[in-house]
Amino acid sequence: LRARRVMQEDPKQAIELIKEAAQDEKSCDQCPLYLAMAYEKLNNIPSAIQSLKSATGSKNQNIANNALAELYNLYRNNFIKSSDTQKRFTLAQEAQKLERKLKIADGFGGGFLLKFYKNQFKKEMKNHKLKKAIQSLKNILATFAPASRKKNIIKDANRQLRAYFIKEFSARLPQIKADL
Repeated sequence: LRARRVMQEDPKQAIELIKEAAQDEKSCDQCPLYLAMAYEKLNNIPSAIQSLKSATGSKNQNIANNALAELYNLYRNNFIKSSDTQKRFTLAQEAQKLERKLKIADGFGGGFLLKFYKNQFKKEMKNHKLKKAIQSLKNILATFAPASRKKNIIKDANRQLRAYFIKEFSARLPQIKADL
C-alpha cells in the first residue's frame, strides 16, 4: 500500500518496496502489476513486460486478466511511440498473440501486420519474386484480423497474380508457337 503512494514521486523506491512486499508476502498476487507500473514510470519497458507476463500466470483470474489487458496496452502505447520499424513489427507480433487470446477482432497488432504483409506482397510481385509473394499471402491468412479485411486483400492479390501470369504467358507465346 505504501509503495502505491510512493510510486508517483519515486518509482525506484516503489520498486524496492514492492520487491520487499513480494518476498514477505508470498501470496502478493498484485505485486507484479504494481512492479510493472513502477517500471513503466521509469521507462524500463522490458522489465514492465516481464512483470506483466508473470502476473498473467496468477491463480487469481482477475489479476491475470488485468495483467493481459495492461500488457496489451503497454504494447500498443510503445508501438505508437516507436519510430523503429523492427521494434514496431515485434510489438505488433506480440500484441497479435494477445489479440488472439483476448479475442480482439480488429486490434492494432493484426492491423499493422496485415498492412505490412500486403505491402510486402506488392513489393515482391513488382520484383517478380513469386515464392516470397506467396509467403506474404500465407502470412496474411495467418494474421489475426477480420475475415472481411483479409478477403479484400486476397481478392486484390488474386487479380495481381492473374495479371502477372497473363503478362508472362503473353510474352512467351511467340516462343511457344515457334517450338510447336
